[in-house]
Amino acid sequence: MRIWTWEIYIITFVATALIFFSGAAIGFYVSSTVSNPIISQIDSANDNMLNMQLLLNSESNPELFCSMYNGLYPKFDSETWAIGERLEYLEMNKKAFDPSIKFKYYQLEYRDMLMAKKAVEICNESIENIIYIYSNKEGECPKCNEQGKELWYLRNAYQNSSDKIRIYSFDGSSANDSMIVDMLRQAYGFTSYPTIIVNDRVNGKFMTEQEIKDQIE
Repeated sequence: MRIWTWEIYIITFVATALIFFSGAAIGFYVSSTVSNPIISQIDSANDNMLNMQLLLNSESNPELFCSMYNGLYPKFDSETWAIGERLEYLEMNKKAFDPSIKFKYYQLEYRDMLMAKKAVEICNESIENIIYIYSNKEGECPKCNEQGKELWYLRNAYQNSSDKIRIYSFDGSSANDSMIVDMLRQAYGFTSYPTIIVNDRVNGKFMTEQEIKDQIE
């Protein structure tokens, strides 16, 4: 018969605690390693957007804003899209993903969307805004993966076109956690996933690349 002494209890407790805290420390390290580059990218893009907003709100000539926006548009587009793809990959694979990073990204997207609308108003830019509302809750959006592919095809189709499109993606199931998503829910009243909003026209269904093109054109 094995006799358990206080020494054995203490050794077992210490060993268990070391394993637990080592795992927590490794998890924190992996999370930081994965998250920090994305946070830096989001902060950098947000700084660029903020500078453009300051220029727009200053007494500078609007032509200067339009000239700078037109020059920076490709950078804004590639930056926000690349960050979104990386976040989507991390979220789908559940690799040390921090939801707060996603909400920080939504702030960037929303600021970008407002800037694009201003460019349309005062610079006579041709920019079509497309908002994609999806859900990551299991079983709530069975066609969201397909919808993402259709939007990817759409973006590629307009890459070399004189007409510009901007695609902004938001997780509708996070409306209770993100003020930005809650604002969009109140503004557009979406209740199903996927929902595609083309220039403020709400389509609460799956849409093919061609169907979205038809609404744009």
